[in-house]
Amino acid sequence: MTDIADEADMQGVAPHDVMKLYANKYASDLATTRRVGRSLHKSELYQYQKLLKHKVVVITGAGSGFGRNVALASARNGAKVVMGDVNKAGLQAVADEIKLAGGKVVHTVCNVTSWQSQVDLFKLAERTYGKVDIVFANAGVTEKLHPGFEDDVIGADGELTKPDLRTLDINLIGVLYTVKLAVYHLRKHRDAGRAIILLSSMAGFHGVPMAPMYSTSKWGVRGLLQSLTFLGAAEGFRVNSIHPWFASTGIIEPLTRLGLVGLPLCDLEDVNGALIRAATCPNIHGRMLIVDPKGVLEITTDETEDTIYAEFGRRAYMTLALGATVRDISYVLRLAIGKNKLKILSLIAAILGLVQFRRSRV
Repeated sequence: MTDIADEADMQGVAPHDVMKLYANKYASDLATTRRVGRSLHKSELYQYQKLLKHKVVVITGAGSGFGRNVALASARNGAKVVMGDVNKAGLQAVADEIKLAGGKVVHTVCNVTSWQSQVDLFKLAERTYGKVDIVFANAGVTEKLHPGFEDDVIGADGELTKPDLRTLDINLIGVLYTVKLAVYHLRKHRDAGRAIILLSSMAGFHGVPMAPMYSTSKWGVRGLLQSLTFLGAAEGFRVNSIHPWFASTGIIEPLTRLGLVGLPLCDLEDVNGALIRAATCPNIHGRMLIVDPKGVLEITTDETEDTIYAEFGRRAYMTLALGATVRDISYVLRLAIGKNKLKILSLIAAILGLVQFRRSRV
């Protein structure tokens, strides 16, 4: 099969027009993807937004872009917002806007590539509001194109220099840190509405040319969703991901913007609506919400029903659910030590209730 770049070369296409060819193919791939899911009406995006009231919402990358928008939307609906970002000025501006409208918010500078920095962000949430309910793993950057991954950069020693992996560190390793901390804190209580929302990209479905590390990171987030779905079902929290097409945000490189000339971008309000739906709709778990110029498409990760993959997944779920139940039972039994028989019987009844609760959860 002839590659687009080879085709362009054979046709004598100018280098700056090659990006347009890639973007057109990208748009064609989007149309194919839209045939496998359910298109959402705009009214469905904010259908459950009122469930954000009194929820403690942690957001990484909240100083601008998608993170800023979801922070404002969460606060408008009565959530207690905890924001982190490396952009101190951006954080302060968002916090001022929330406070001016009467919302509740705290924030701290947070570098998602630093484990301790993220630990401090979640500690701030617990110290201020007592718990964590919803986590948006939102922080991300685009790929550095100059020099890019494809460029041969020779160092002073005459050797090829190590590639700059900061895109992976922020977009994938940082997300893994966020998710690890989110799971730990969500396990501390059993309130309804607990959720983790992962920000991926359409690059998690169709790799972006000249952005191999960005594409790798977003495919990685998609894989994380599919793995985490089983743990969420066993523990009683939901996890969903958002996959936007190009939107008018500050992370789009100038060369990419050139390639997008004449092509529609997705609506920022649709991205925000998808984030809110993913966080609040009690009926969706393990879903991928794709946002493109036509709106929002919702598809499930469970595309392998009645296969060996599905059976393996069911077995994994049972193992995780058993582990979660054993952990709960161990906690209750520790409380029972030294108690009288009546209290022990009451605790046994509570254990049975927990088992039933586990079976009834997502």
